[in-house]
Amino acid sequence: MGVYKFQATSVGYWRGVPKRWQNSFHFDVSNDAAAANCLDDFKAKIRALGDNSTGGGLASAACYNVATGGVPVGSAIYFDWKTPADWVAFPTGGPWDVEGTRPLATEAAARFRTQAGVGRTGKPVYVGIYWHSFVASNADTATPGFSAPVVAAAKILYNSLQTLQADGEAVAVQVTPTGGAIAGSGTLLQYVDAHQRVRGRRRKAVTIDGKRYYPAAKTANTIPVEAD
Repeated sequence: MGVYKFQATSVGYWRGVPKRWQNSFHFDVSNDAAAANCLDDFKAKIRALGDNSTGGGLASAACYNVATGGVPVGSAIYFDWKTPADWVAFPTGGPWDVEGTRPLATEAAARFRTQAGVGRTGKPVYVGIYWHSFVASNADTATPGFSAPVVAAAKILYNSLQTLQADGEAVAVQVTPTGGAIAGSGTLLQYVDAHQRVRGRRRKAVTIDGKRYYPAAKTANTIPVEAD
C-alpha cells in the first residue's frame, strides 16, 4: 500500500476571465494500476460537487504516487480549459441547487473540512478543500452563510470522496498527505469563505530606469524580460 495524490483541475470565470483552481485528495492505494483505475470514480465524485448554472467544469484529473513523484500514474484531460466554447459543464446543480437563501459568489468559496486527528499539541488537524462552483444570488438578497439543506446535501457528496472505487470495489481510502488515518466524516462549513483562484507566485518586480521588470527565472542575475 502507498499514498497517492489525486488532483482535480477545475475551471470557471474569475474577474471575467477563465481561471483554474485545483483540489487535491490523498488516498491509500495498493499500487499504481489500482490508483489509475480509480480516476473515473474520482472524476464522477468531483463533478457531482459542481453547479451547472455557473460557467466552468472539471478540466482534467491526475493521480500521483507520492513516494516516486514526477509523472502521474494516471491522468485524463476532459477539455481545453483555455477555450470556453469547449467547456463541459458540471452535470447537475450539485448540492447548491436546493431550497434556501443563496450566498453571493464573486471571489468567494465554499470550504469543506474533515478532521484528520490531533496534532502534537492536542489541537485538531484538518484536511479539506476550497470549492468555487456554486449557485449565487444578487447582492441585495445574498447571505454569507449556506442554508441547512445545502450543508446537508454537500456533506454527503464530499464524504463520498473518502473512498474511491474501481470495477465496483472500494480500492482507495482517503488519508492525510502523510498517510495518516482520517478521523471521521467531513462537512461543508456554514459560512462562505474568501479564496482567490491565483495559481503560482507572482515574480518579484525589479525597477530599472523607472520601469518595472520581472525576472524570467530565479537566477543570480536579474534578467528583464517583461515590463509593466
